Amino acid sequence: MKLKKPVLWIIFGVVLLSFAALAVWASSYTPKTPRASDAWSRGQIIGQTPIKRRVALQSALDGGVFLVWPNLSGRLELARIGVDGEVLLSRTLPLDTQKPRDPQLQVGLDGRLHLLWREEGEPPASVRYAVLEADGIPVGQPQVISGPASRVLEAPRLVRAKDRLHALWAEEAGVYWAVLGQEGSTLEGATFLIPGGERLVAQMDDEGRLHLVWQQDLGVNTRGIYYAVLDLDEGKLGDPEEITQLVLGGRLRLEEVALGLSPDAGYVFWSDYDQGFDRYRFQYAFFPLDLPQQKQVSQWRLKLGDGPPAISPPDGQQTPLRVALTERMLGSRQTIELQIAVITTGQGDAEEQVVTASTQASMKPVLIADERSHLHLAWLDSGGFGRYRVVYASTAPEVMEKYNTPSLWDAANAVFGNVFRLSTVLVGLVASFSMWAVVPLIGLVVYHLVTSEETLDTVRSRVALGMVLAVEVALTFALPPRIGVEAAWPALRW
Repeated sequence: MKLKKPVLWIIFGVVLLSFAALAVWASSYTPKTPRASDAWSRGQIIGQTPIKRRVALQSALDGGVFLVWPNLSGRLELARIGVDGEVLLSRTLPLDTQKPRDPQLQVGLDGRLHLLWREEGEPPASVRYAVLEADGIPVGQPQVISGPASRVLEAPRLVRAKDRLHALWAEEAGVYWAVLGQEGSTLEGATFLIPGGERLVAQMDDEGRLHLVWQQDLGVNTRGIYYAVLDLDEGKLGDPEEITQLVLGGRLRLEEVALGLSPDAGYVFWSDYDQGFDRYRFQYAFFPLDLPQQKQVSQWRLKLGDGPPAISPPDGQQTPLRVALTERMLGSRQTIELQIAVITTGQGDAEEQVVTASTQASMKPVLIADERSHLHLAWLDSGGFGRYRVVYASTAPEVMEKYNTPSLWDAANAVFGNVFRLSTVLVGLVASFSMWAVVPLIGLVVYHLVTSEETLDTVRSRVALGMVLAVEVALTFALPPRIGVEAAWPALRW
């Protein structure tokens, strides 16, 4: 029974509309990035940024996390992620900004958000401070806390000690320090702290002491890394301890310096990169917190990858101390990929755990730990020219359950992905069939020219055909199909 033309057109229209609806739904759905560890959730894409700089990530008092980053329109954007990983809030902050960079975030005891950032452009780059309600509404007006004629060079730092906040930043003359109030005011004006200091990192310990690490130029191509403790009550900086000196030549550059704290020890991490040999060197110094003079410097050999270009310990004293890294490693497509890993310091062999398995380059991790000792991680995935995707993942059970549960999009993506792979397999098999048949075909042509036989009436012709088939089968083993066939499909390949 033949279908009438109107029925065929109706079926064709239904199929076409179904594919169109599926395409619209797929374009509006935000996929999750794959994970490499069962201890972590998949990564949820939260937003996009044009800047390859770290986002701000902090735990909320009632669970979940806050994230802040510069969005594609050149404004600061705030996202609130719930305990179960649900995006509860995502909004552009109503702040007067043009080129905000390097946001720093702290959550006050009253739940308000304290935001510090570097504003680029004209006049010269400055440090600005604002207090926000938990929904992103500003409390009062943002304040410029750096000097009117100053030029802030790098990312500022914002740390909280009980009921006060402390801002630190580097200008051309060195490092400055200011004490901030809960309502957005400056309790104490900027204090010149470290002459010539730059690229400062800071950590607050459980006793309210502020630990600082900074870099300083010591001469031609020579850079020093220093450590000291700032007495917040007296406003005095302890005697600086030189951690190391580095001779940086034309092909050797210092990638990043970071500071981590455990209950009884301090860790200074740094990484340098040799462009000539395309090789990283990952080093660290550890010392008792009260005796930095007893430092020991060692080299950390990563087991799973090479690097790191980026280092990120969590805030405060942690037991054990974990550090997020960007590592170069060999991916599933046999190419070098950038992935995020977490290492755990401690006695004996340290643990090294790769977290992400994205096909895009994963960079600039930020790692924090909440009150339940669950880890939260934010990073950037490359998303095209001048674009980076802000991604969030966690070890919290609620987030893992939500993010790791297969969805309809995962099923559709798997189906259409395999259909596409099958199409490339078919193309590869056509080429392979041609390659396998060339030699047997030439053999048959030579046999025909010599004997003029065209049928299988004789034993000789049957033996010739059997030999040709044997040669073709042997060629399928000697030259297996490779064009368009992935190693993940060994059964199909055989």
